[in-house]
Amino acid sequence: MATMSNNVITPKLLPPLNTQITSNMPVNTSTLARSHRPPPLTLLPQSHSDLQYTAPCNEEIEAAIILNIDEVVKHRMCGYAKMNIIATKSAIEMHNQWRNVYIQQNGNVPCIKKNKEGKEVDINVDGDVLCSEFLEFNYNISIFVATCIKFYPYKHIEEISSIIHRKWLMMNPSANESAFNIPYTLLPEIEKNKKRNIFRIVSDFM
Repeated sequence: MATMSNNVITPKLLPPLNTQITSNMPVNTSTLARSHRPPPLTLLPQSHSDLQYTAPCNEEIEAAIILNIDEVVKHRMCGYAKMNIIATKSAIEMHNQWRNVYIQQNGNVPCIKKNKEGKEVDINVDGDVLCSEFLEFNYNISIFVATCIKFYPYKHIEEISSIIHRKWLMMNPSANESAFNIPYTLLPEIEKNKKRNIFRIVSDFM
């Protein structure tokens, strides 16, 4: 379980991901990871949407990128302290955006969820005071995205959104049986926008 002290979450690091879940073909991720290591860090461009875009990377390259970023996060490398702060703020903002939609659709009424101990918790509260357990998923995807943006500053927003989609599938085993277990390019526009929004939230804090 993630813990929070002064609004800084210490994450429960995820186990190494099985990159083969998105492909029926075996992938030699160690070889791919070496051949697709992140470039030297550079300054962020004014806007990722200003960059030239052709198409997302293929599955094998995206799997290698994810493997590299996961290793950086796992070993708390490359400015981890700053990435932690960015991810914490992003996780809270993601929850608050969800909460705004929830209130618009349902009114300002409780939204009860059970925590890992089976206790009922109202998550219709500001992210700043929400139990860190319910921010854990947002935090984990946020620190991944923040690190990805730092390592790949000149990738188009669509390329990173495609990587976010693949990572999201890896973090949601149940999603692999859903209609969303398809390439990013085939997703409905509303689902693409959800991945783009994750990118925008995180990048705004960088």
